[in-house]
Amino acid sequence: WCQNFNTNDCPMSLSEMFRLLAQKWVLLLLVPLALSVSTYFFARKLPNPYISDTTIYTGIASGYSLTGNAAADYNTTNNAFDNLVNLITARSTKEEVIYQLLADDLWQTRQRSDLLGTARYEDLTEKLTPGLRRQLVGSSRAATLENVRRFAQADNFNAVRKLLNSKNTTYSLVALKKLTASRIGSSDLIKLEFESYDPEICRNTLALVTQVFLTQSKNLREGQTASVIVY
Repeated sequence: WCQNFNTNDCPMSLSEMFRLLAQKWVLLLLVPLALSVSTYFFARKLPNPYISDTTIYTGIASGYSLTGNAAADYNTTNNAFDNLVNLITARSTKEEVIYQLLADDLWQTRQRSDLLGTARYEDLTEKLTPGLRRQLVGSSRAATLENVRRFAQADNFNAVRKLLNSKNTTYSLVALKKLTASRIGSSDLIKLEFESYDPEICRNTLALVTQVFLTQSKNLREGQTASVIVY
């Protein structure tokens, strides 16, 4: 059949295919090997991402009003959830989380100086001088947090403030961009999710975000109630 047509239009026979593979076996072996080696070489130092999540019960959708009737206003419920999500992801919340994370690490390394030589606290030793670390650490964890907060808010050019606004993977607003908050379906739950290069930082950050959010939400509600009572 192929004799009636150009040989280029004829399908390659099995023997010809094996002959071509035999001629090109070195190339067929080296190309995937080179790709594998280069992929390993460039990716070997990339940090492994750790993702964790937690949930917060709000009671908004199934809560009851003062009259005993369940609130069923769809728009009001959505607005309430939007406010909570915005509060969680607000800059003020993230700044407070960073202050507390930094204070925790400073306090831990004060109690155990050998931790400063570990990879977990590498950013702490590189970004803050020994003198500044001694200045920030107080007599307790709470005192250390107050020192960190006061020092950071003193001006916009100190070391802690620069760290906050840098691209640091632990103590910066950029690092907390990987924090997400969303409502789970139509339930009363809000899901918080965070990704980090270190599992301990991932867990601690989520715990601190939850703690700071609950405190700020409580203060906000108490402030609103107090304003109504005063009025």
